Amino acid sequence: MPASETPSEYLCCLSKKLMKYPVRSKYGHHFERSAIEKFIQSNSFCPVTGNPLSESDIGPVNKTLQWKIKAWVNKNETEAQENSESSSEGAPQHFHCPLTKTVMQEPVVTKEGVSYERSAILKWLKEQDVCPVTCSPLSPSNLAPNAKLQEEIDDW
Repeated sequence: MPASETPSEYLCCLSKKLMKYPVRSKYGHHFERSAIEKFIQSNSFCPVTGNPLSESDIGPVNKTLQWKIKAWVNKNETEAQENSESSSEGAPQHFHCPLTKTVMQEPVVTKEGVSYERSAILKWLKEQDVCPVTCSPLSPSNLAPNAKLQEEIDDW
């Protein structure tokens, strides 16, 4: 994905790269954790404002922003795959889980209508509490078997 298409709030103010572990300085700027830690080792100022900055002025990983970035990446990878040819199996795109990119064996659906492979979304939800596509709050109790999709896949 070209950086020009990436939302600017998902890019590190220092490296200009997509963040995996975003942290916020006391001045409100977001940085990739490793990039700002390395910068602060040899500099004692904020690379954006020029104001004094130390490691204690950097907050913990911003989980909400991290989830939004992951969801954005996942959505864009899914759209890219949807725009390309179907898988080598020739299965319709909606048979593929957005997380595993494979044909689902046990599809479940969220209240927003997003379907996932049961094992993949349960694994995701052990570390995150949001839908990877919509960023809406999500818990295992909000998943339901997608019987209609299961039937379509079985018939295919």
